Amino acid sequence: MANNKKTGFMEDYTYHFDGEEGLILGAHMLEVCPTLASNKPEVIVKPLGIGGKTDPARVIFKGSTGKGICVSLIDKRDNFEMVATDIESVEQVNDMPELPVGKML
Repeated sequence: MANNKKTGFMEDYTYHFDGEEGLILGAHMLEVCPTLASNKPEVIVKPLGIGGKTDPARVIFKGSTGKGICVSLIDKRDNFEMVATDIESVEQVNDMPELPVGKML
């Protein structure tokens, strides 16, 4: 769909509403494509804390900046709906050491 350009799977991790322009921190524990990174991704093993499984290797990075599109697929039981919106990814200014995953703001 994207000609192998920066495409990745993330979830809305948390929201910041400040009354004027809000921010969404997109993140995902394991399946994040490192082509979205602005820095050199690190692969480290960290405890998962859920599921009782072996500690997974995680790809950790800060996301790149620029224009993009967020797409969401909604299951409406008898059909699916796709919602898309234009976004602007901004620089992540805080380190967030307690969130050891790939992330974009």
